[in-house]
Amino acid sequence: DVYKRQLYYNRKLLADAGINPPTTMEELRSLGPWLQKRRKTYRAFAMNASLWWMMPWLFLHGASILSPNLDRCTLASPEGVRTLEFLRELYREGTEAGAWLAGAVNPDQGFVTGRYAMILSGPWNLQTFRSVPFGVSLVPGNRQRRSASNIGGSAMVVFSQSHEQEEAYRLIRYLVSEEAQKKWITGTGQLSVNRAANRAMAAQFTPELRVFLEQLQYAGPRPQLPGYDSLESIAAPYLYAALDGSLPVSEALQRACSEIERDLLLPNR
Repeated sequence: DVYKRQLYYNRKLLADAGINPPTTMEELRSLGPWLQKRRKTYRAFAMNASLWWMMPWLFLHGASILSPNLDRCTLASPEGVRTLEFLRELYREGTEAGAWLAGAVNPDQGFVTGRYAMILSGPWNLQTFRSVPFGVSLVPGNRQRRSASNIGGSAMVVFSQSHEQEEAYRLIRYLVSEEAQKKWITGTGQLSVNRAANRAMAAQFTPELRVFLEQLQYAGPRPQLPGYDSLESIAAPYLYAALDGSLPVSEALQRACSEIERDLLLPNR
């Protein structure tokens, strides 16, 4: 399976405000004040605050999470700091709804109920959002970076102690083959991990799914790290503190990196 995200927007709400889906981060940032001047009751954008959901914004700023050899946390780099400062500005200036705050209406629910005009989400919600007059577009770009997204999903492995390693590997190869993945696309209406299968089936994609296929060109992977869930857990409270102002952004990311290196990277060496 392929998990990535795109910008969903409510066509009716944007038309009501006389605006188009933003194509750049600065256009997105300007929408909060624009809606406030027109006394709209809904917010322009709502986001999740986990590391996974922040990856498109990190990539747009040229930031990374870990060094290439996975021995150092790079979240506290100048690029990482700029990313969190941008997201904090979206919230402080009224563009982002604070959907990540404890007790707030989450992005998916707020999008369906018309509280939020735009959110980031994945192709798994194409059916869930069918009650909303929605459209999808690329994640807004930043200067020379036209767009960005992240990609992940479920993993299949062959255990080193397995007695049927060759047979298990043949099964995995079949499951990700073009032949099998065409059936996956037909049965699920989702994109595939197999690019040849996506190309072969593209004519059958809905217009929205074709936009997701285009977004794949701008997708980057999450860190290839054993215990990735622990990375999310360690980073989460510091990302929250940076967004709500409990800690300066630089200090929050430095603390996150210290714990990630001590508790996750060092034991994995």
